[in-house]
Amino acid sequence: MKIAFILPSLANKGPVIVARDLVNEMVKREGIKCTVFYLKDIVELEFDCEVIHFAAANEVDLSRYDIVHSHMFMPNLLAARRKKYIRPAKLVATLHSYMDKDMKNTYGAFKAFFIERIWCAFLNRFDKVVCLSGDMQRYYGKRINKKLLTYIYNGRTTVTQDDGAISDSDLQQIMVLKKSHAVIGAVAGISKIKGYDQLVRALATNPKFALLVIGDGVEREPLMRLANELGVAERCLFLGYRSNATDYFRYFDVYGLTSISEGFPLVLLEAASRGIPTVCSDLPNLKEMFDDKEVCFYKLHDIADLSSSLDRALRRKEDLSERIKKRYNENYRIDIICDKYLALFRSLL
Repeated sequence: MKIAFILPSLANKGPVIVARDLVNEMVKREGIKCTVFYLKDIVELEFDCEVIHFAAANEVDLSRYDIVHSHMFMPNLLAARRKKYIRPAKLVATLHSYMDKDMKNTYGAFKAFFIERIWCAFLNRFDKVVCLSGDMQRYYGKRINKKLLTYIYNGRTTVTQDDGAISDSDLQQIMVLKKSHAVIGAVAGISKIKGYDQLVRALATNPKFALLVIGDGVEREPLMRLANELGVAERCLFLGYRSNATDYFRYFDVYGLTSISEGFPLVLLEAASRGIPTVCSDLPNLKEMFDDKEVCFYKLHDIADLSSSLDRALRRKEDLSERIKKRYNENYRIDIICDKYLALFRSLL
């Protein structure tokens, strides 16, 4: 089977990481050949297959592939518009977020409304559209032909226990926090949709915790100002972007996922693969991923409930660690997810 993946770039971002892990697992399988095509000339991730930069679909003959699998808006748009030239290859798209909430955060409600409708119109030209959860499939069932929809959870290559080195400066700052506090870890681009202000507010009511954020974004400065206003700045460490973010996981006592909206958070799988006790906002798709025996859920925007859940996660640390890691190994390893995608591709052929 020959599979072409079309990506917006090779940037170190969630949807591209998903595709990278999938490709690198697929090429291990007998009879599977993958080629990755990308649009923007941003190269931060490596793929174990041929990688080609191109600006338009007519630069390459995609009809010689069995499956054309595209991710994100521009690759989806490109594949749909060139459908008659891509045949007899089958077109598959994977959706990585809930469009309305995700794009409102980026573009505002007015632009998001039109982009979503254009995007979904093009997706109706595909042979299959893969959502990341049953909840996401139900959401898109109002916008895309239900017969085209299915869902496959994200997977993740297991994060190794053999951690790499971090800088002495970072380590010194982290150890100051850990000397007298339990550390809540958070890793992602800092935007409003991640809801990190809830963690900062929780520190104001719960003195036993400190917060370590790996990532950068437009909300970093507002969060730092909020921490100062609430008198918890000395218990907050915003390190900024680190390409080796998973090397910091060993310093987390609890992982905090406080998102207002999520597609299928890879960082949650990374934390699960390491057995880090986790507190999650009570989004329907997150409750589909794990149950309350495996993570501690709290009511979104309820700071008292968040604080209580952090305490509970710390008390149940060993039990939660064992349970979340078990769930990851049984459901979310990349080899398991790869099998499901290959079964889908074969069903289309």
